[in-house]
Amino acid sequence: MPEDKARKRAVRARMAQTGERYTTAARKLGAPAYDTNDPCPYCTCCSAYGCHPNPDSGCPWSERLGDFACPCTAGPTRATGEKMLAKQGEQLDKTVKAQGEQADRTLAEQRTRTLNERFDTVAGQLGGDKPPAVRLAGVYAMAGLADDWPDHRQMCVDVLCAYLRMPYEPGPGDDAPVEKRLAFQASREVRHTVIRVITAHLNGTAPVCWCGLNFDFAGAVFDGGDFRGAKFSGGTVNFSNAEFSGGTVNFTGAEFSGGTVDFTGAEFSGAGVIIHAARVFGITLVSPLRLDNSAQARAGAGYDKAAFAFDFDARQATCPQGIASSTWTPCRQRQDTAIVVSWPATACLPCPARQLCTSSRRRQVTIRSRELHEALATARTQQTSAQWKARYNARAGIEGTMRQATHATGIRRARYLGLPKTQLEHTIAAAAINMIRLDAYWTGHPLDRTRSSHLARLDFTLTA
Repeated sequence: MPEDKARKRAVRARMAQTGERYTTAARKLGAPAYDTNDPCPYCTCCSAYGCHPNPDSGCPWSERLGDFACPCTAGPTRATGEKMLAKQGEQLDKTVKAQGEQADRTLAEQRTRTLNERFDTVAGQLGGDKPPAVRLAGVYAMAGLADDWPDHRQMCVDVLCAYLRMPYEPGPGDDAPVEKRLAFQASREVRHTVIRVITAHLNGTAPVCWCGLNFDFAGAVFDGGDFRGAKFSGGTVNFSNAEFSGGTVNFTGAEFSGGTVDFTGAEFSGAGVIIHAARVFGITLVSPLRLDNSAQARAGAGYDKAAFAFDFDARQATCPQGIASSTWTPCRQRQDTAIVVSWPATACLPCPARQLCTSSRRRQVTIRSRELHEALATARTQQTSAQWKARYNARAGIEGTMRQATHATGIRRARYLGLPKTQLEHTIAAAAINMIRLDAYWTGHPLDRTRSSHLARLDFTLTA
């Protein structure tokens, strides 16, 4: 022990002179050679864990073989080294995992930022002030964005549905300037493209399926469109107060299941709808048709379409002045068959009634096929009669009853399984509606609130 203390003092003295480490100074002074089987005097030994070297003890093997490689503790220190390597490996794995998660978060934020920028750009392309070609590109771009953005796919679909709900004016008529007619045809093509895109994502044609999403077509005007094979399932499909008129809206093979479908207040009109209802279902559809929207009909003066006589057998038409048409051209418009009838400019230019007929060089009139044209003319004549108006007034009461049954009693979806239970539920709902109406009759309370505009409600609020 005294020799060890003396040697340590000598080592510390050399360290003070040379600035060497303790182990280096001890080796330079000539540390004794120890047997590898003997315990190291520079290490702390423990019977439970074996020899644990102390790097600061001045062990002569520390610098050459490592701080934890003392020969007398070769067995225990190897296990300790393996533990340290395992710990370092775990720390490295944690670091790599944290860096990977950070990279994923950065990529997700960048992707979200990019998708938001795409949405802003595409939404701007659907503005009403944009050219039709830009809006068409915006429709397909919005559909592609919905496919690439599952988290906000519903939002993209809502934008497409909102485009169909925008105010839509009927065609300007055959006598309107060419620019107006072309603008209307381009706007209609954009709307029909929206319908085709939605249908493609519901009938399996598109690579991404939109089944289960919500589609809000409330108040939209459909003058054509193809919903063939569309599968509306799992979401809410709202056609309330929609107007189906003009062209053909095809629902052949469409399925509505697993969700809520609302056609409350939807208006089906048009010659095609009337003929289809009579031919397929054997019913007479009492529904108002749009009047002639030509400039002469809107002004209430001049020669509108009803003033002309059409001979489908001879493929010729006669104007009110008795002049026969020069061309009879079958074509397709709005995905339907149409006929364009024209009169020669040589007859129209010197005609004394030209101001009542057309503002262009010659008159053109577009009519539908014979069956549709005759059905349209007959329906327009009938809807001006008092008998037809009396029959149509009953529709308001029927639709009011349907709305009251669905909104007041909640029988849009049956609460029970089985026809007997469902029939009982409907009977109880009808009895409840009768009680509500009797109470409203006895108390003088209207069945429904009186509608008022937003401006009127604001005025009422300020007055209160």
